[in-house]
Amino acid sequence: NHEGIWLTDQDGNILLQAGAQNHSLAPELREAIQRAVSSNQIVITEIFRDAEAALEHVHLDVVAPIPAAPDSPHGTMAIILRINVEQTLYQ
Repeated sequence: NHEGIWLTDQDGNILLQAGAQNHSLAPELREAIQRAVSSNQIVITEIFRDAEAALEHVHLDVVAPIPAAPDSPHGTMAIILRINVEQTLYQ
């Protein structure tokens, strides 16, 4: 089960979101976005609990970079899929 999906810019600013509402991203996730964008590779975070979110459970995030089109005014973006570990792995 996924918990939320976010589209961010390369700095981790949320552009679009669906599901869980986060107004700021955890430092672990921001670092994963930077790694995904700089390497142009999918990054999977360690399992963690977001101390700032109102979520009571642990999760992991899958971050995929979306390269900018040559004529696009936007830089590389990232799409994040948040997975509820308790529902997905431990049932």
